[in-house]
Amino acid sequence: MWYKKCNLEILHVGLKIKLVLHQHRHFHPSNNLTPSKEDILLTDRLQKVCTLIGIPILDHIIVGTGDEYYSFKEKQILTIPTSDLADTIDQFKWEGNKVAEHTKYFDPKKIAEERKNEMKEITDKLEKGVIEIYSSDKYQELLKTMAKFPRYSLNNNLLIMMQKPDATLCQSFTGWKQMGRYVKKGEKGIRILAPAPFKLEKEQDKVDTNGKTVLDSDGEPVKEKTEISISSFKPVSTFDLSQTEGEPLPQIGVEELSRNVKEYATLFEAIKAISPVPISFEKMQGNEKGYFQKKENRIAIKVGMSEVQNVKTLIHEIAHAKLHSIEAQQLKAGKQSRNSKEVEAESVAYTVCSHYGIDTSDYSFSYVATWSKGKNIPELKESLNTIQDASAELITRIDEKVREIVSEKENIVEKLEGKKPSVRKILMKEKDTMKPKVRNIKSKNEKEMDLC
Repeated sequence: MWYKKCNLEILHVGLKIKLVLHQHRHFHPSNNLTPSKEDILLTDRLQKVCTLIGIPILDHIIVGTGDEYYSFKEKQILTIPTSDLADTIDQFKWEGNKVAEHTKYFDPKKIAEERKNEMKEITDKLEKGVIEIYSSDKYQELLKTMAKFPRYSLNNNLLIMMQKPDATLCQSFTGWKQMGRYVKKGEKGIRILAPAPFKLEKEQDKVDTNGKTVLDSDGEPVKEKTEISISSFKPVSTFDLSQTEGEPLPQIGVEELSRNVKEYATLFEAIKAISPVPISFEKMQGNEKGYFQKKENRIAIKVGMSEVQNVKTLIHEIAHAKLHSIEAQQLKAGKQSRNSKEVEAESVAYTVCSHYGIDTSDYSFSYVATWSKGKNIPELKESLNTIQDASAELITRIDEKVREIVSEKENIVEKLEGKKPSVRKILMKEKDTMKPKVRNIKSKNEKEMDLC
């Protein structure tokens, strides 16, 4: 048997290099982490022999293509045994050994059933979570979580918020290890959903290039086998930064830059650049801060506001332009109410501003409970998905544009360094070069807009 040869090779190497302890690992390319019969036999043999020669086996770990793994020790199948020296073979006692095929941990049906039950538990938790989000003060808490994890799905943002609302940066066990950090002993993972697609072979009628069914000599459809991909998800564990220790993390340039008040001009420039419609500054009356003009497809911002308020207003109006333009509304099944549009735009603005560390203390969502009353779960979840998708897209595009702008400015400074000392001063006066042009405003009756 191959595992006997494997035993001898492992022991030969161990004795040669004078091993003190041994941990065995091997790879399952199929990503099925359930131990095979050969895995079980190999582990049992190795543990007995290694213990006898004084090289205890600490663990046997099966790894797959993703971040998941199977540890014999964690499953309490493998313990370090002790053996007393004996005078005869009858006196040998192997304590602590548990052959895996004799234990409940290797029941594939039970493992599948446990995963199914956990998926149902997570699904129920998500549905309950959506209702609670709108009927309590947790709505704003969810937006804060979405701001920290823009690349996570709505479902995973909800799961993180419900299990660890103070989380700031999440990675898998393996992900943290690759960054030089390790999960602290005793920490419990945050359970989220990860894609687990699989393929099925399906027999169907063969068709020609024109889409017509190909027939055989008897006039019967010719059959062919084709492979189809099925979307699926599985529960996995992720861990927050606070649950780990090890190497310090590198600073993330964009987030650090945007929290510096001196760099709001760069941030504003980036936001302007990714706007789907033209932007102008106008004189406005009263508390009006800006609007999105649907028919003219443009955004106007009130002149004379602070840089922070300019950023907040512009993000709000860009959300309107993305989600509530005439073209965007035509794609929606029913007519969207004004309140619904405001909830979406204000939520996107809050999420994006929170991501960049911009003051959000003046935002209030006390009205969402009234707005959501009478709506079913799919409808409420669709709105949350819209907010999540729009926020994530804006954050990603702004990040890219900020890096591009900063890189361009650094290149200009490097090229001109030493030639014209005044150039650096000119570049630092970017605020003066970005003074807005003031348009003549129209009366309110001439505007079809979404007010701030």
